[in-house]
Amino acid sequence: MDADVAPVVEFAMEDVIHRYLPDLSEGEWLRGRELDFVVSQWLFSLATERQSPVGEPEKALADAGFLATIEGATVTVEPASDVPVASHAALAV
Repeated sequence: MDADVAPVVEFAMEDVIHRYLPDLSEGEWLRGRELDFVVSQWLFSLATERQSPVGEPEKALADAGFLATIEGATVTVEPASDVPVASHAALAV
């Protein structure tokens, strides 16, 4: 992604993270592999489970055309680093 180009959509990942790790404590940090798991599962769901987006961030992603683009996509995961990532990490698309 070009660092000079603003993301089309930007949102907090807290709600998504808590869908997949509901027992995660407020302010608890995720390590690379944990965040990889959450994001890969979420992207897999977005790609394979066609549903009407009713909440954020899925509604914003639908409005931006991302959900239509990812429909039927294959999600692959590369090895993660062990760099800590806050549970309130943001994903920019």
